[in-house]
Amino acid sequence: MNIDAPEIEGRCIYEINLAQDSKRRLSALLDGKRVQIQRQNKDRYGRTLAIISVRGQDIGDQLVSEGLARTWSGRREAWCSS
Repeated sequence: MNIDAPEIEGRCIYEINLAQDSKRRLSALLDGKRVQIQRQNKDRYGRTLAIISVRGQDIGDQLVSEGLARTWSGRREAWCSS
């Protein structure tokens, strides 16, 4: 699954706080575990796009199910209401 995660240097306090929560949860999900990385591509900024999984569980799916990221729609969407 492709996900869209909030940015640490977001445009509003909601996005910044959500990004920090997402970062903490990601750290907990990966901590001390064997991680599988399937590199898919690079985005237009040169960042690697990959599927990250632990014990067969897609970590992106997990973050989405917990409301800490969302499914990528194919275009950037605002996290802030204004």
